[in-house]
Amino acid sequence: LLYIPSAVGKFVKFWTRYGYSHVTFSFDENLETNHAFSRVKEFTPLVGGYTIEHKSYYTSGNDVKIDTIIYKIPVTDKEYNDIKKFIDEIKNDNEYLYNYFSMCTLAVIGGFRVYKAMHCTEFVAKILTMISSVKMSKKWYKYLFDNPNE
Repeated sequence: LLYIPSAVGKFVKFWTRYGYSHVTFSFDENLETNHAFSRVKEFTPLVGGYTIEHKSYYTSGNDVKIDTIIYKIPVTDKEYNDIKKFIDEIKNDNEYLYNYFSMCTLAVIGGFRVYKAMHCTEFVAKILTMISSVKMSKKWYKYLFDNPNE
């Protein structure tokens, strides 16, 4: 979970009243490569989709504090392979878009699915449904991920 103090991050934090504005998923221990649904480029807030993000992406190369919560969740070999396959399918499908409709209404009506569209929380929550040790209390497309205990 991240709070990124960009214009979009500030807007998301203001609109949702939550402490974090972004969530990513990583396979590597040092969190160098992160998988997400977000803006494709920093200054194009309306163009989004599946992205591979790196640490420097969040600070735009500046010395900026990024509020972060990191969870390390053990997975079985099968879960690992299923998650990799899921990410590869999305990565190779150019029809996937950023789910602005759900993201903009999530704090008000609780999120809804759009065919071949996700936002960052939907993407990570969908991955979490593939991990048997993670128990989720609602549908994967209804999460905001503000409550670290959810």
